[in-house]
Amino acid sequence: RPRLASPLAIETRFWSLVESTPENPSECGVWAGTRNGSSKDPTKWYGRFSWGRGTEQKAHRYAWSLHHGREVPAGMVVDHLCRNPWCVRPSHLEAKSQAENCRRRVDAKLTHATVREMRRLHAEGQTAAKLARRYGVDPSHVSRILRPHPERGHPASWEGV
Repeated sequence: RPRLASPLAIETRFWSLVESTPENPSECGVWAGTRNGSSKDPTKWYGRFSWGRGTEQKAHRYAWSLHHGREVPAGMVVDHLCRNPWCVRPSHLEAKSQAENCRRRVDAKLTHATVREMRRLHAEGQTAAKLARRYGVDPSHVSRILRPHPERGHPASWEGV
């Protein structure tokens, strides 16, 4: 019968696969282990950590769980506050709903100047679909920008823009 690794040995192995500088906590702890994803762009892939027989998890979710001493709550995703999908530094990770994670991703892409430009182009006749393609976001997000409404959850950072 194979001997199972202790939780401490698994945790030690996990952190040995992270490139980081402990003296600078604002820097990402970059996962140096296996990475995979469905995107054709490997910079968008997530780290994968496996242990035991067939047990595998996304590296950032495993890091969040280690830090908090529990599993990620059901229905939640682990968001990278630093926007780096390879980062596993616990202070850069936060459990969020998928909807909130998507909103934050779009907010990170769009500056105040971009939002003002979108509204100007729309006033000049460009459709939300064209603007979405131009700025690489979903048309529903463009619609939220063009017609902000508090009940629909437009970001507070867009108010007055």
